[in-house]
Amino acid sequence: MRTGRKALTRILLSLGIAVSAASAAGAARAATTAPGGTEAVNAMQDRWTGAWVVTSTETFSDCAGFYTDNEMYGDATVGSRGRLRIDPGTPAHVDSMDVRSDRLSLRLTLSVNEMVERPHREFTLRALARCQAEVRVLVPPGLAAARDAAGLEALLDHVVERHSDERSALLASNFLPIDTPGYETERQEAIAEHREWRQEQTAASLQARLDEWTAQTTRLSSRISQDPDYLAGFGKGVEAGRGTVPSSCEEVTRFEPVLQPARGDSGAAYAAKGARQKSWSRGYEDGLRLAQGLEIIRVLPGCMPAPAPHPVRDPSVASARR
Repeated sequence: MRTGRKALTRILLSLGIAVSAASAAGAARAATTAPGGTEAVNAMQDRWTGAWVVTSTETFSDCAGFYTDNEMYGDATVGSRGRLRIDPGTPAHVDSMDVRSDRLSLRLTLSVNEMVERPHREFTLRALARCQAEVRVLVPPGLAAARDAAGLEALLDHVVERHSDERSALLASNFLPIDTPGYETERQEAIAEHREWRQEQTAASLQARLDEWTAQTTRLSSRISQDPDYLAGFGKGVEAGRGTVPSSCEEVTRFEPVLQPARGDSGAAYAAKGARQKSWSRGYEDGLRLAQGLEIIRVLPGCMPAPAPHPVRDPSVASARR
């Protein structure tokens, strides 16, 4: 047992973990406050439903009172049979969001109306019809099952850009180029406000990701066993996990926290068969996840966006609004 404690201490010190019962208990309490994956996905759906966005790709709609299918592919191409093509940069309202195992769907009402004719025997009715589209983005295998809200939202980056409200979407996209004094100033204010809002959203998303990794790392560090076979696998897992975390902020924010179990070629031959093999494999998985988690926790804070300067408001524009 004493040898096992020395091995455990040596491994933990190599990872930069202080061996303290009090700190472990405090970390365990902190882990209970971190939101689960399901709650994070539900919160993501709440954020997007009712939000205003600006499209980043072309969209197609029949403008016939239903949502026209738009399949988004990895190269930003769109597959649709809708008869009307709507240019990128169009504001739209998100009516609902649907998350499934293989796709992510946004039902949009676009800020475009189409004059529709309905011929009858003795007359023809003409009316403006709303243009609606259901945008579907393919989800990589396992991403939805992992309930990775940050990874799911990242799939929408090349499809739409979310805004804080309708005014921001209309002005920042220059959808309504009104030729009035002060309009361009108001538009630039809206762009600056949107930039600040996006940075706040990004910071909140990164903080949620950091909390998720911290909670996982805390759980792992609190359940480390002193079984010799477990520690042997744990050490191998630490070695395997150290060099697997990407260094760029864009990649590290999407790094998947749910990891695969140890494979047959991962060094499992270091343990015997049966119960000892299971203990070794569990130690290997814990060591791999813990090493990756600590590296993520070290890198993520440096990816937080710097606070944006508050936009300077033009008093004449403010008085014009009133």
